[in-house]
This record gives sequence, C-alpha cells and structure tokens, in this order.
Amino acid sequence: MGPAPIPVREPKVVTHIVDERTRTLQKPSSAIITAIQADPKADLRRERSNASFASRELAALMVGGEANLVLREKIAAAVRADPVFSKKGKYFMERSELYRTTLEKYLALPKLAVSMGEKDPIAVGRIIRELIDEPGGLDLHLGGGSRLPNPYPFCSKRFATQPPTL
Repeated sequence: MGPAPIPVREPKVVTHIVDERTRTLQKPSSAIITAIQADPKADLRRERSNASFASRELAALMVGGEANLVLREKIAAAVRADPVFSKKGKYFMERSELYRTTLEKYLALPKLAVSMGEKDPIAVGRIIRELIDEPGGLDLHLGGGSRLPNPYPFCSKRFATQPPTL
C-alpha cells in the first residue's frame, strides 16, 4: 500500500484585503512552491535511499542486533494495532484525561506483553513502555515528573536544619 496522495488545496484569497496587483505578484511564488511540494513519506524514502550507510544495519546496531530489531518492529505493529495505545488527540487532552488514558495504557501493557507470546514478557513490556512514551508508575501519580523532589531529607542534619545559602 503506497502513501496517500497529498490533497490539493484550492487557493483561498480574501478579496476585500488582497487586490489584483498583490495576487499577480504572489502568483509566481505560489506556483514555484506548489510545483516542488512533495509527499513527506516519499521524500523520506528518497533521502534514506541516498544515505551513505545501511540504515537497517544502524538500527540493528542501536538496539543490540537484528533479532532485537525484528522484535521491536513486531511489538510496534502490535501497539499500533491496539486502540488503547492510540496517541490520537494526546496533545489536546486536558491533564485529567491524559492521566486516565495513560493509566489505561499502563494497565493494558501486561496483557499485550503476554499475548505477544515471546519468551521474555518483561523485555517486551519495557519496549512497549518506550513506545508509549508517556510517564508511568510513580511519575504518573506525581504529575509526570514535573515536580522536583526535596533534597533536604538526604542531607546531613546540619543542612536539614540550616539550608545552604546560595
């Protein structure tokens, strides 16, 4: 299945603000920009084909070998197929909704890890957690790691009673 075609946008000109002279001046620039408009996926494929190194080998090296890369690809496909792990609308959610959806993802994680049928579900779970890319565990309950912990309980008694001056 190939990439979806880029939809052609109809030019929208606000007639009461843009006069004919401005439209005439803008037309050549718009034609150049429209002529070189490319599908970003096709552009990425073209750039990757021109790479001076084997991108697959580099990816395998980064994850510890071809077997680990195949495993990661299999896990990524399973995560993409499961609607619980969807990131759709993530950036427009309110904090409480993001908390709820992230918690749902972390509750679904063990089930997906076991259902993959791999010999090490803990390793599969770690990879799924990387792919979720959201705070989990204690970080989730503390606000995503946005608060800094108080260092004074770990200091000596002198610093606990008298904080250092800066």
